[in-house]
Amino acid sequence: MAEPKSSYDKFAGVTINSTSGNDLPVGFLENFTITLDMRQEISQSGVTNYFMVVGSVAVNGYILPSSGQSLLLLIDDTNRIAFSTALNSQTRPFGRIVFYPATEDQLRSVAAAVRCDVRVVQAFGPPIDKKLAKKNLQNFRDFAIKYLPPAPHLAQKFNPHLVIHS
Repeated sequence: MAEPKSSYDKFAGVTINSTSGNDLPVGFLENFTITLDMRQEISQSGVTNYFMVVGSVAVNGYILPSSGQSLLLLIDDTNRIAFSTALNSQTRPFGRIVFYPATEDQLRSVAAAVRCDVRVVQAFGPPIDKKLAKKNLQNFRDFAIKYLPPAPHLAQKFNPHLVIHS
């Protein structure tokens, strides 16, 4: 499992905590890899922002997603979360990264999921549907435990052996 990582961006003046390289399973004959990561940015003044980050690594020049696209998550077949306003996107050689603002509760919901389906809705072309693997969900749980403020109502989902006393 990839351990959540921490770094400092001296140009932006923020501490960045994130999962990294959380590749989603690749389908037969797909010519791209999609990553879905969680990110926390803490400014020097203490303001904290959260993001879901979608990345793509392309083969044969096929690059997605872009900032005009949306990210949809279906958690445990009941909870739908839509991210449609990307903060920004960065194009890199052979790939692109898009940042979608998120709330603590949205990140907690993903981290506490037993099952999570992902849909990237493209501006052009069909939507791309993926399912988070167990290792993806565990990476999100590790991030949530390490970087999100405690949420007693979800502690049982993160650790089923934990007994909560009110």
